[in-house]
Amino acid sequence: MNTKLFKFVREPQVGIDCSATATPDKIVGAAQVPESKSDKLVPEGGSVIDVVKDFKWTKTKRGSVGRENTPTLDLQEFYVTVPAFFSNLNVAKQVVTTATAALGSVMDSVVNISGAGDSVANVVHKAAGAVGEGVDRIVSEARKAFGAQESATSFNGLKYLKAYEHLYGVKRSNFIYKLPYLEDKYKTVNNSWGEGEGKLNQSTQNTVNAISQAFSFAVPGVGIDYAKSFKYSDSGPRHTISFFLDNTKDSDYTGPNYETNFRLIYLLLYQNMPNKLNRLALVPPVIYRAKVPGMFSYRYCFLQSINVNMIGIRRTKTIPNFITTENNKSIEVVIPEGYEINMTLVSLVPETQNLYFDAVNNPVFSTEEAPSDTSTINLRNPRTVIPGLPPSP
Repeated sequence: MNTKLFKFVREPQVGIDCSATATPDKIVGAAQVPESKSDKLVPEGGSVIDVVKDFKWTKTKRGSVGRENTPTLDLQEFYVTVPAFFSNLNVAKQVVTTATAALGSVMDSVVNISGAGDSVANVVHKAAGAVGEGVDRIVSEARKAFGAQESATSFNGLKYLKAYEHLYGVKRSNFIYKLPYLEDKYKTVNNSWGEGEGKLNQSTQNTVNAISQAFSFAVPGVGIDYAKSFKYSDSGPRHTISFFLDNTKDSDYTGPNYETNFRLIYLLLYQNMPNKLNRLALVPPVIYRAKVPGMFSYRYCFLQSINVNMIGIRRTKTIPNFITTENNKSIEVVIPEGYEINMTLVSLVPETQNLYFDAVNNPVFSTEEAPSDTSTINLRNPRTVIPGLPPSP
């Protein structure tokens, strides 16, 4: 494992050429002039940061069965490059064309039955074609102008995930994390049904109400059961991830643990803050693709919060060669005996059968019994890894 994890890269602080005539290019040039952008982080020594395998988060030895079979949260990180307007324009196009295709079939049937001619049906079909072609052109230009990666927004031809493709215009940051998933919560499903989407039109409803009112004079009570519609939530499920990082000395690990642990903490915090381009524009925090096999699969999610607590005695330490854009400048930081990391991961879309199926549509990690030596791992509470720490770093 490369203990540096990342390096800083300084991007040119100049405006983007907007001489092209395409509207998205003009938007990029006008709004995204990086006058004060902070340095960018890129991987150093490999994209995968495997905390489960390489970091000191438990007393269980590296390479042991107990560690190899730890449930793992896979996080793949992305920058959101395309403004939501263009992504939502694509969603609107899909809605219009889908609805219009269905309505067109209905209109064809009506025309055939009534003999009223085909002008109405033609208008419906042509509208769908015009919307599809026009929006596709605009969205395609926007994706190119804002640097979205098409491969990062499609899901390898999985038909059951097609409705989620291109929901966000993103490109990979090339950081991938493997974190220990030790939580007790498995899953909660909450549903809601109501009459909002299934209401009758006003004139029909007024007629029914008048009849009900008249009928109430004849019986003690009147009640009508209407079919309710399913209410699709606009909020996604969430999961809390908690684990420790031990900064104390250990001959089983190459180099100072505290240096690598601090870099990981800094990376997670840095990537989840916005980057101010100028007085108007900013780059939002990253989003993720998250998966725990057999439990959940979120194609778009974000860290709603990340809370890092320091545990035990603290020391001032030097992290060498930290700021690579300033002659590999070293920094002074406060290092505790251990870190406690708590993160809340929230899906950007409600969970569906499609996403839950995706969680199991791959080999699930096998479960083996952990060693009986309880001095190596606490089976009843594997998260308790800090008590009785060795000497401070």
